[in-house]
Amino acid sequence: MEKTVFVLLLLLVCCFSETQVTAKPGDDIIQQGPQTQTQTGEPASGHQQTCRPYIYTVLRDMNDMLTELRVEIRHLQRDNEAQTVKLRELDVQKTQLDVQKTQLDVQKTQLDEQKRQCEAALTKLTVKQVAFSASLSASASIYSGPFNTDVPLIYKHVVTNTGNAYNSHTGIIRTHE
Repeated sequence: MEKTVFVLLLLLVCCFSETQVTAKPGDDIIQQGPQTQTQTGEPASGHQQTCRPYIYTVLRDMNDMLTELRVEIRHLQRDNEAQTVKLRELDVQKTQLDVQKTQLDVQKTQLDEQKRQCEAALTKLTVKQVAFSASLSASASIYSGPFNTDVPLIYKHVVTNTGNAYNSHTGIIRTHE
């Protein structure tokens, strides 16, 4: 746009460079430079006649360019408005996603807490359960006692020992509270 204005001003200067006008206070405007006379005796301004149509052409071209620029600006403004609407929609979607992410994080935290509580409850249940199944030997023919003193009866063959409460070496059962 600046180049166009510069070119226009340059053309105007070039058109009027050969014809110089000098004005003095109280005098009429006198044209300096080559002058020719027409058949009626009036000075002909051939240079002005060729310059004016060219200036009008340049002005018309500039007006056309200005019109095209205005149309392009309108298109760009419409595109900008459409992009603004899309941006607002994306902002709304982003906000919704952020809310959903926050909710998901809260639910994950709650789920982790429930999982921890379930594991703790399962551990308590497992520790409280004590059961064992054992026999004095793997075969049915073993003889033990009677004894004159109290002697622990040690079951050597342990089938099940839930909670690890029975010690097969000492014969002692320990429960945990």
